[in-house]
Amino acid sequence: TYWSVEYIPIINTARFASYGRGVWDFAMPLPDTAVVDGMAENRQTMQIMVFPNPVADEIMWNAPRGEVVGYTIFDLKGKEVLTRDFSKHNEQRSIHIQDLKAGTYILGLDTQKGMIATRFVKL
Repeated sequence: TYWSVEYIPIINTARFASYGRGVWDFAMPLPDTAVVDGMAENRQTMQIMVFPNPVADEIMWNAPRGEVVGYTIFDLKGKEVLTRDFSKHNEQRSIHIQDLKAGTYILGLDTQKGMIATRFVKL
């Protein structure tokens, strides 16, 4: 009998597979605190909102000025799809994603305190 278990940290999911029986994902619930670069912080105090979701061409976020210093978009396998760092004079609050294929992605926003990751669906 063949089986495998894989943990995918970027989406906080355990993936189980067995020969002839299929593949299952088990998404682990996230607590009210998130670990950001080794520091536990209450998610409500991070005050970053990503919208719209699902999205067709452009995804935006609302965060305190200067809080977001860059971003990385990952596919569900954890592969980097798109990344960018901002200079202090070029703060951006949206990403044009019309070139991405339809599917589910992870947006990692790099902040002064670490990375905040959230899922979004590209239509």
